[in-house]
Amino acid sequence: MPIRPLFLLQSMCMYNLNVRTSLPYSMPIPVQTYMGDMETCLVGSSLFCCILVFVLLTRLVPDQELAKKNVFKRLPCLPKYIREENIFIFLEDYKWTFIIFVTAGLAIAISEISFFAGYLIWNIYEQFKENKMSKKTYQMQRRFFFALIVQVTIPFIFFFGPAFVLGIATVNDYYNQTLNNQALIIVSCHGFISTIVMIIAHRPYREVLLNWIIHNRFTLKKVDSPQESAFVVVKRGSIRPIV
Repeated sequence: MPIRPLFLLQSMCMYNLNVRTSLPYSMPIPVQTYMGDMETCLVGSSLFCCILVFVLLTRLVPDQELAKKNVFKRLPCLPKYIREENIFIFLEDYKWTFIIFVTAGLAIAISEISFFAGYLIWNIYEQFKENKMSKKTYQMQRRFFFALIVQVTIPFIFFFGPAFVLGIATVNDYYNQTLNNQALIIVSCHGFISTIVMIIAHRPYREVLLNWIIHNRFTLKKVDSPQESAFVVVKRGSIRPIV
């Protein structure tokens, strides 16, 4: 059975909607929780941050019974079926930990992006200045670089909104499962948005897609007759069977 977790982000814990821990073939709830957390980190962070989060969180796991009582007391609106199931809480006093991890992750991400983008711009400029690159190649590199910026920036803005809202809700102890679910659904569309932006921003991808659509919509069909042969353009989907 697939793992379909329900994240209680404001309490830094996870409840599994599908897999029952009582089944012999199911994974333990702590393993599922760590897997879900690491997959979430992989969406917007680097491998280094994921490893660091995994190692540090194993040192911060509180006593589960006491932590559950505190969580249920802080979030009295949790449904009964969540309270009766296995919940693994890996952070109870999470505010400062959450702020530190978010700050560290943003610092690492911004430093990496700044370094590689700056080095790329400097390298292109130096090659053009030393006549190691033609003007046409320089223009192509510029267009590609700007398209790459658009391709990265738009999905990041799309991802930043839900992350910012959930971050504010987490720091202020505001719990709304509908908000959590909607935010995760929006974040899960990151790949789709990135693909659409890539096709729009990069002309080669755009031209290939348009050519594919045109060639699949209109095809050449050879028509043979006793007198002569001819090619006609047939619009795909326009042929209807004769009853």
